[in-house]
Amino acid sequence: MGKIFPADYITPKERWMFDKIREELAEGRKVLVFLRHTGQGGFLVKRLTWLIKEELGETAAYLDSAKVSTKTREAWIDREVIGCGCKVLLLNPNTVKTGLNNLVWFSTGIWYELDYNAITYRQANGRLHRIGQTQEVRILYPYYANTAQEIAVTLLAKKVGASLQVDGLDMESALEAAGATAGDGGNYLSGQIAMNMGRAIYQMLIL
Repeated sequence: MGKIFPADYITPKERWMFDKIREELAEGRKVLVFLRHTGQGGFLVKRLTWLIKEELGETAAYLDSAKVSTKTREAWIDREVIGCGCKVLLLNPNTVKTGLNNLVWFSTGIWYELDYNAITYRQANGRLHRIGQTQEVRILYPYYANTAQEIAVTLLAKKVGASLQVDGLDMESALEAAGATAGDGGNYLSGQIAMNMGRAIYQMLIL
C-alpha cells in the first residue's frame, strides 16, 4: 500500500498550531505544547521539533521523562529551557502536573493532544498560573470539527466541570464570566466555549 501523504505534508491542525505559535512569539510570549503520544520512539516529538525549526526557525526543547527524573526536572528547565532562552517546549502533561514552579516562563499552553484526565489537565495548566507569572495565560486546544476530537473536547469539558464542582467551583459561572454561555442544558460543544474554557476555568482557580 502506498503512502497517503508525503513525509513533508503539514496537516491543517499542525498549520494552525504553527501559525498560532508564530503569533504568540511575535507578542513576546513563550509556548508550551502538550502531547500525549510521546513514547514508542518519539515520532511525534521528532516530527514537531523538526517542523517548528523548519517553519518558525525556533529550536524547541523537549522534556523527556525517561531521561529527566522527577526530582531534577525543575533544575533541567532552569538550565535547558530558561537558561537557553528557549521559547517553545514540548512535553507530556504528566511530567509537569505537580511540583514545578518555574513554568511561568511560559504564558501560552497549546494542547495539541488533549489529556482526558481532568485532574491532569487542570494541574498541567496550573503550572502556568503560579506566583511569578507576569502575563495573561492563554490555554488553547485545536480540534477537527465533527470528529472524535470534538467529542473528546466535549467529554473533557464535562469532566472538568464535575471536577470543579467537587472542588466547590462553578464551571457555568466561569464560562459566563469569559463571555461564553453553556446553553442546551450544559452542552459545551461550541467552538467558542472550547477556545475559552481554559481561561475561564483558571481565572477562578486558586493555585
